[in-house]
Amino acid sequence: SALLVSGICDCLVSLAMRCGKAAPEGHKKGAGLVRELTAEMIVALARTETFQPTLVAKGAFAALRVLLDSPEAAALEQSGEAVALLCSKDAWKKEAREAG
Repeated sequence: SALLVSGICDCLVSLAMRCGKAAPEGHKKGAGLVRELTAEMIVALARTETFQPTLVAKGAFAALRVLLDSPEAAALEQSGEAVALLCSKDAWKKEAREAG
């Protein structure tokens, strides 16, 4: 179970970091959809205490920082919600500040 949690969190953080980069011409709509869905999945996991520590350990704040720069309102809103959920724990506020 811990391996599954780790793998899911690792995959989502990696996806967020990659899809935050500029998309090639003709793929902007698809990249925007990926950013929105990735942010939505991170929020869903951030609501679950089982996933919270692993998300933080895998670099979720850095990934959310990338998603917060996306042009899609839905990705921006979802990313902000995920940051707020993860920052509700005092232990992770330092990691959030370090990620920007």
